[in-house]
Amino acid sequence: MLGNGITIVITSAKAVRELMEKQSAITVDRPVSHFGSQIVGDAVNLALAHYSDEWRVLRKTANSILTPQSAMKHVPIQRAESFQLVYDIMNTPQRAWWHLRRASNSVALSVLYGQRAPSYESEEISSLFDVVQLTSELFDPGAHPPVDMIPVLKLVPERWAAWKSLVKRLRHLQRALYLRLVKHCENRVANGEGSEQEPFIDRVIRKEGEYGLTREMTTYLGGLLLEAGSDTSASFMQSFVLMMAAFPDVQKRLHEEIDRIVGPERVPTFEDFNAMPYLQVWETHGNPRIALITPSKATIKEVHRFRPVAPLGVPHATLEDMTYEGYLIPRGSTMIVNLWGIYHDSDVFEDPEMFSPDRYLKSEYGTKSDVDPSDFRHSMPFGAGRRICPGRHLADNTIRINTMDLIWAFNFAPLVNDATGKPEPGVGTGPNPFKCSIKPRSARHADIMRNEFTNAIPLYGPYEQGLSSEEKSWLAKQRVSQV
Repeated sequence: MLGNGITIVITSAKAVRELMEKQSAITVDRPVSHFGSQIVGDAVNLALAHYSDEWRVLRKTANSILTPQSAMKHVPIQRAESFQLVYDIMNTPQRAWWHLRRASNSVALSVLYGQRAPSYESEEISSLFDVVQLTSELFDPGAHPPVDMIPVLKLVPERWAAWKSLVKRLRHLQRALYLRLVKHCENRVANGEGSEQEPFIDRVIRKEGEYGLTREMTTYLGGLLLEAGSDTSASFMQSFVLMMAAFPDVQKRLHEEIDRIVGPERVPTFEDFNAMPYLQVWETHGNPRIALITPSKATIKEVHRFRPVAPLGVPHATLEDMTYEGYLIPRGSTMIVNLWGIYHDSDVFEDPEMFSPDRYLKSEYGTKSDVDPSDFRHSMPFGAGRRICPGRHLADNTIRINTMDLIWAFNFAPLVNDATGKPEPGVGTGPNPFKCSIKPRSARHADIMRNEFTNAIPLYGPYEQGLSSEEKSWLAKQRVSQV
């Protein structure tokens, strides 16, 4: 019991499947979030909103536009952003942590709003980082009084409740960013502009009547997808780079694989990801199923397992009483999926505290040979049930493209202190900014990176129409120096 409610922590794949998937009609709700309701006011936040008619409309809209097929249409700009990513890291490797965030956020901005962010100092990137940082400060467990569990705390005057001024500031920054971005889309739609890679929010605006949306709902739908999509992909890529620097044997094997498939004379293509060897046959409930498991895919899965981006996800809540293995779960109970605990269970995974992609070459879900893996899903890092992340297909494409390009282009290693000859602290410190050495694998790799970035410049054009004069000036100077 916590405060005036019941909280249940789920730490098994079986319980996730039974409760969050098979009974998703009951566990689809969200617990009360006073902070969340104060931030969005009368608007509906797709991630935090209670189960309602408005939420169903938003969810249906997100699912209809964020399909695997629609995600594929945006692969060209994802690849172009990846080319700038490796180019930026090659030139200023000490800022790799920030380059990864810029690239991830720029992809989300381009796909959702048709407007990229070419530099870390871009107006929209700066505003988005402020919003994400304030959100983290507000919702960080233990950072503020538990007003949802002890409602009387809501009555504390603002001068003694720092969270109230934080909520006001976040609401102002968030709303200003969302409205500014959706305005660009409104103008394009009003002018009859369109393209094969139509931004998602442009499409939503065109079909608001069909979807049953108000402009306010569209505004907050886009903003939520932007925040969720940009920060999570960046966190994954930062963990990937950290793992490459910390585990040279894994990096060496990935280099061998990509050299065999791609070679040093060209960059990887999206199709290369599925052209890897190691074809294996898995048995699932007696039915043979073909699964392509390669070191590249195994490493991506292992990063998801070893350092899940959302280790506790977003809490669910029950709409009515339910039972599980003889236990009564009352209506209104909070349910937390402990993804960290599931992925680090020593009864399920061999040496779970070790980073070992090989586990996925032996078992589809990386589990021990005597464990029934039928309750696991490859989509678990993105949530479960009716609240699963609608942008997972887009995120998966971003991860595939970026990991291939980074491993093709660079050697990663701990940063060595010139005086002592020993690695400097930083590689094992976690998801905060860390130090490591990143160098092109050869002069030929560096030349190809420069050429690919230069060749990608025309692809950026349609996504740079709304840039500020300062950003356009910065771009012009940068491109004169590189061409």
